[in-house]
Amino acid sequence: MTRSAVAESSGRSAATYRPDIDGLRAVAVLAVVLFHAGIPSFGGGFVGVDIFFVISGFLITRIVRDSVARGEFSFARFYLRRIRRLFPALVATIVASFVAAAVFFSPDLLRVFGASSAAAVFSTANVYFWLNSGYFDPASSLNPLLHTWSLSVEEQFYLVWPLILLVASRRRAALPVLVALMVASIIGGLLFQTDPSGVFYLMPFRVFELAIGGIMVWVVERVIVPPLAREVVLVIGLAMIGVAVLTFRAATPFPVNGLVPCLGAGLVILCGTAHRVGLILRNRLSVAIGLISYSVYLVHWPIGVFYQYVVGRELGDNERVAMVLLALAAGLLLNLLVEKRFRYVRPTSWRPRRFAQACGAVAAVTAVVGLQAAATGWTWRLGARESTYVDIRTFYGGAQCTSPRCESGAGEPLIVIGDSHALAYFAGMRRDLPDRRLIFFESSACPFFSPDKTRDYGAALAQYDQPCRSTRRLAFDEIRASGADVVVAQNWFRMDMVSEVTTDRWVFTTDAGWARFVGEELSQLKADLGIQTLVVIGNVPTPGGLISPVDCIARPVRLNDVGCSATPRDNPKLAIRALFNARLRISVGPFAWFVDPYDYLCDASECANFRDGLPLYTNETHLSESGSTLVVDGILSTAHDNALSH
Repeated sequence: MTRSAVAESSGRSAATYRPDIDGLRAVAVLAVVLFHAGIPSFGGGFVGVDIFFVISGFLITRIVRDSVARGEFSFARFYLRRIRRLFPALVATIVASFVAAAVFFSPDLLRVFGASSAAAVFSTANVYFWLNSGYFDPASSLNPLLHTWSLSVEEQFYLVWPLILLVASRRRAALPVLVALMVASIIGGLLFQTDPSGVFYLMPFRVFELAIGGIMVWVVERVIVPPLAREVVLVIGLAMIGVAVLTFRAATPFPVNGLVPCLGAGLVILCGTAHRVGLILRNRLSVAIGLISYSVYLVHWPIGVFYQYVVGRELGDNERVAMVLLALAAGLLLNLLVEKRFRYVRPTSWRPRRFAQACGAVAAVTAVVGLQAAATGWTWRLGARESTYVDIRTFYGGAQCTSPRCESGAGEPLIVIGDSHALAYFAGMRRDLPDRRLIFFESSACPFFSPDKTRDYGAALAQYDQPCRSTRRLAFDEIRASGADVVVAQNWFRMDMVSEVTTDRWVFTTDAGWARFVGEELSQLKADLGIQTLVVIGNVPTPGGLISPVDCIARPVRLNDVGCSATPRDNPKLAIRALFNARLRISVGPFAWFVDPYDYLCDASECANFRDGLPLYTNETHLSESGSTLVVDGILSTAHDNALSH
C-alpha cells in the first residue's frame, strides 16, 4: 500500500500522513489482544481501546476542521467515508460469528448473541451491553461481539462530532468547546459512579478521550518541542501507556483508568516524530500492524470466544500465544479481502448512493435474523434433544424463591442467608423439609457472614452495595427477633471488606487469612444475633470448564466433554475450592456445623455434573434443582440431621 493510499483513506494529503500514529494503533491493538488472550502482566491491556479513541479524536477532528476551513466539508461525503471504512469489515465479522454461533452455541448463548448482533450492526452495542451486562462480568467472556461496544461509541461520536466542530469553527471557538467538553465528560464520569457500567459504556462519558485527541490537533500545530525534549516527552507518553497496560486492573475505576493512557497517547501524538525513540512507532512492523489494527481488533475476540467454548476450558500458555498470532493472521486476511476492497477504491469506481442503500439493506437483514435468533435461540438445531433442553433451561435451584426475602411452609422457622448460591438450596429444602417454615434472605454477590462488615464493592460493582446492606439488615433483625436456626451459604472467595460503621477496610492476600477472618466474623454473628444452631455450607464444586452442564445438552455440536461428565477432583478449579472448604471447616468447627457439598457431589476421585441424566448445575457454580436436592438429601442423611429437621 502506498503512502498516498494510506493518506487518502482518511481524507488527508500524503504530506500530513503520520506513520507514528499507525505505530500507536499497533500499540493499542496489541495491548487489547494480549489482554484478551490472558497473557500474564497485560491485565490493563483494555486501555488500548482508550488509546484508539484518542487517535480517532485526533484524526477526525483534523479532517473535519481542515475541510471546514477549505469550505469543502460535506456531511454526506464524511459519513460515506466512515461507512466505507468501518461497515463492510464489521458486517463480515458479524456474519462469520453468526455462522459459528449457529453451529456451536447453545440456544441460551445464541439468544444473547442474536440480540447483540442486531445492536452491533446499528451501532448501539454499547447501550445493549450497558443494559444487559458488565464488560468484566464472567458471563461476558462468551459473547463474541462484546468488543463491538467500542465501535458503537466511535460511530455515535461520528454522528455528533462534525456538527459540533462545524458550529464551533464558524464561531472560532472549536478549541475552547473541545476543552469544555473534555472537562464536562470527566466530571460527569466522576459524578455518576453509582452507575459504573453506564460510565464505562456510554458515549458522553468517553467524550473526554476523543476530545483529548481533538485538542492535540491544535497542540501539535502550536507547541514547538525542541528535538531533545521531543525524545523525552515521547518516552514519558509511552511510559504512561505502559504503566496503564501493565498495572491497571478491572477494579481500577473509570474514568481514572482512562486518563493516564489517554494523556500518554496525547504526548505520543505530540512527539511521535522524535528522531530516535520515534522509531519504536515508525518501524515497518509497527506501521504494518497499525494498518491492519481495525481488522485485527474485529476478529481477535470472536476467535478466542469460540475456541474456548469449543474446548470448554481456559487457554493454556501456548494456546494464548497461538491466539495472538491467529488474531494477527486473521486480521490481515480480513483487511485484504474486505477492508481494503471497500476502503481504498477509486472514487470513480463506486456509486455512493447504491453503496449506502446496500449497507442499509444488509444492516436490516442482519438485525432481523439476529432478533429472530434472540427470540427463539433456534432450538430446532438440537433435534431430538430439543424437548429435554426446554424442560431443564429454568432449572436453577432458587428459581421459585423471590429475592430479597421469600418464605415457604409452616412450622419451626429455619432462616437461610447468603448470596445466590444460598438461594439455590431452596428447591432441596422445600422438598425435604416440609415441616419447617423456610425463610430465605438473598442479595446478589452479598456476604452475610459478618454482623457489621460487608463487601467493599468499589465503583465497578457499586450497584450491589445498597441492596446488600438493606437485605442484611432485614435478615439480621428477623434472626434476632425469631431465635431461629440459621444456615449461611455463600460463594466463598476472597473479597475486600469494609465496616458499615467505621468504613475501615480489610484486604486479604491469602485464602488462609480469609478463612480465619470468616470464622471470626461468623462466631461474632452467632453471638450478636443470639443464634443457637448455626450451619455453614461451604463451596460447591464446579463443572471445571467454561460452560455449564446445561450447555452439554444444549450444544448442537459437542467437540469436547470438559464439564460434560464427571470432573476429576484434581481439576485446578475444584481443588482450590475444596482447599478453602477444608480451611473453613477448621475455622468454624468450634461453634457451628460445617457442611461440605463435596461430601455429597463427589467421590474420592471425581465430582459429578449429572444425576439421572439431569445437570447438577445451571452454570459454573449455581446448583440446579437436581443439585440442590442431592446436597440437601445428603445433609439430612448425616448424623447431624437434627440441625435442620427438628
